[in-house]
Amino acid sequence: AEVEHRVNEAAASEDYWRLLAWLDQIQPPIQMGGVIHPSFTYQLLLDELSAAGQGPADSMQEQALQLAVSAFEAGQEHFLTWALEQIDRAGEATRSQIDERVEALDAFLDALSDRDETDTRRPQELGEELVSTIRIPLRVTNEHLNLLQEDPKALFTPLREQIEAAVTSLSIARLVGMIEFRFGEPLGMTASDLQALDWKDASIRIEDGLRQAWQERADRLLGEEGQIRRDVQSALARADTDDDQARLRLLMGMAQGARTSFDARTHRQVRQVFTRLHYGYFLGEQMRRQPADGLSARILAHLDEASAFLQKTYQEAEALRQGIPVDSPQLVETGRRIQNGIHRQVLLGAITELWVDYLTRVEALRVSVGLEAYAQRDPLVQYKSKASEMFQTLLTDIRAAVVSRIFLYRPRAAAVSVEQESISETPASPPEEGGTEAVARSDKKRRRHRH
Repeated sequence: AEVEHRVNEAAASEDYWRLLAWLDQIQPPIQMGGVIHPSFTYQLLLDELSAAGQGPADSMQEQALQLAVSAFEAGQEHFLTWALEQIDRAGEATRSQIDERVEALDAFLDALSDRDETDTRRPQELGEELVSTIRIPLRVTNEHLNLLQEDPKALFTPLREQIEAAVTSLSIARLVGMIEFRFGEPLGMTASDLQALDWKDASIRIEDGLRQAWQERADRLLGEEGQIRRDVQSALARADTDDDQARLRLLMGMAQGARTSFDARTHRQVRQVFTRLHYGYFLGEQMRRQPADGLSARILAHLDEASAFLQKTYQEAEALRQGIPVDSPQLVETGRRIQNGIHRQVLLGAITELWVDYLTRVEALRVSVGLEAYAQRDPLVQYKSKASEMFQTLLTDIRAAVVSRIFLYRPRAAAVSVEQESISETPASPPEEGGTEAVARSDKKRRRHRH
């Protein structure tokens, strides 16, 4: 039900990358020993590379690099679209803030012009009241203070210019900071570089700087000596191109990279893992051009395979714990039993957590529903209607919470392997524990954290 709901949402909005992001979140790649079960996104990518895997290594390299270029360009286009929307919104908000403060300035100066002789406020007091009314720091000189008493209207133009400059500078600084945070790298410009420009010129400068930063990133990752190109060549030199596991590791390696930085707090160099490619945007665009029929069934089939793979990890972990062969007869149903126990704990944890919140909201509704009488509505009818809607929302939230957790638990023994360092760069999952008691502890920690 949850998958069909998400697929219908994606089909209606055509934002299939959101569907893929959700699937990657609920079911990231799963490792058992040296074998990795891919997420749905990586499974789609493996299908893309399957044809190239039948040919020589150079064909596989060309196909992998072409896929990387397509994913990079799709991610760039998505980011630029988002950034331009933020620039437009920031421009509208800046204009609105300027108009609001200019209107307040005009009203303040009008009031000073109409004041009578009984107003004994000193010029310094008038200046402080002006700054408090405008709500931005203004450079109020002695000349300005004198004009506040003698000719307030003469200050409208110079103070309006200050307001426009101050609000624009603050908005530009916030905009650049937000874009740089999302981009993950500085754009090579500061707010001081843009302060002398009006909003239109500053927004053009920001857009040009962002496009230049993306071009530099493209050269650094995908150029002739780019990081991804070197990593692909190195990976294919020591891997079998006919092996799905090798291709999966290749895709995962292309998506993430590592860099060394200096930690000012510990005064040590630290290794940081960062995302180089977002495959979801590229695949989302492909899914938009294809019929959505059968997508739910395909996702469910993949999740069924992931569930069976997890069941095997629980069985293997129990075999390691007992020191017996994994195919021993007494372990045939062990994986299923452990998985059922985990599902029970997840379900009970989600119900307990969300049911308490539901009761709190229903109690608040019971207290406030009496106000409906003021709108000539029957409080009892309104209470029944809203409480019913809240209960249906509760069931939906429980369903979503359960689905978001059941693929994330890992038995500790099954997660230990020589490739653990490489798989640790996959999407984060809850602490790895074994057995149903571990799930209960994890759920308790989750509830304490949320509360």
